[in-house]
Amino acid sequence: IDSPLFAHRTFCILDVMHLVDCSGVAAIIFGGVLNCLLADRRVGETRASRLATINALRFAHYGSRPGANRLPEIHMANVVSNGWASLHGPPFKAAIVRSSAPFWSELVHRFCTGESARGVCLRGVVSKLVEVYDILHNGPMFLPDAAMGQLRAACVAVGVNHMRLRELSRRSGTFAFQITPKVHKFQHIPQIAESINPRWCQCYGEESCVGTVVAAWKGSASGRYRASVQRTVNVKRVTALLLRFEMALLEE
Repeated sequence: IDSPLFAHRTFCILDVMHLVDCSGVAAIIFGGVLNCLLADRRVGETRASRLATINALRFAHYGSRPGANRLPEIHMANVVSNGWASLHGPPFKAAIVRSSAPFWSELVHRFCTGESARGVCLRGVVSKLVEVYDILHNGPMFLPDAAMGQLRAACVAVGVNHMRLRELSRRSGTFAFQITPKVHKFQHIPQIAESINPRWCQCYGEESCVGTVVAAWKGSASGRYRASVQRTVNVKRVTALLLRFEMALLEE
């Protein structure tokens, strides 16, 4: 892995689905929004009534969007994970969390209408995350220069607002808007998109590039070969890549 052939920042591409949708950046942001709204008297008199209001608005949101991936009912147990605000639980799958971004944007624009630092940042972090999703999931495999510029600006805006919300939460003694390695890696999405729109190569564990790496690992890690498995798998991946290039040239 220390060879210049392998140690390249684009060799092991970040999977945007696991980075953002699946227990990732989106869950941290949406959980942080929930944490703020559950403490906001404008939403209701008690935490239970505030959660009921949010669920009622969720029901109305999806009622006008038949066929959309529906965000399931939210319970108090879905708001905090390992002491930090995070939208989590078995029903909150990657596609559902990603598709719920417009609902969270609608929610913060409904209740966080003031010019307080927290309100401005809440609107900013969610609306810019929606923008990132729109650029990636509605864009072509190779993004044009204009879209790349918008993507860079949107990713930076998500990061800036996220960090400000983390500091505001720290000052109020609240464990919300945690800055994890995934939050840091989110800022590398534009770098990936310069080569290929990561939406076109995201995958689940049993599919595409992640699945082939797992299969190569399992097939190479038996017995005495386990000690050198990392280098073996990388050699196999590079060989497969070079063979694809050779086959493409032959077809031409």
